[in-house]
Amino acid sequence: MAQSHFPHSISAVFIQAIGIPFPFSATGWIGMVAAGATLVVYGERMWQIPQYFELWPPGWAVAGAIANALSILLVNVMANLISPMNDLMNLAPN
Repeated sequence: MAQSHFPHSISAVFIQAIGIPFPFSATGWIGMVAAGATLVVYGERMWQIPQYFELWPPGWAVAGAIANALSILLVNVMANLISPMNDLMNLAPN
């Protein structure tokens, strides 16, 4: 039997129905609040993270840029590992 990422029980369906939309919504909401708060702090709305680095001291800007680059890299690596991992699991199912 091939492995699947779809839930196999009704309880898993409910868990995913709650556990997926709420974290994504919370993340989006936090982003909107933070972008709106920049109007109060910096006098303009900023939606792109690199815009913040122009206003920070140079040392903090470099540290922020490195942290931003690493987070983007790690998210993309982890997202792109799922498909090959499923392929390898399906090569030798139990």
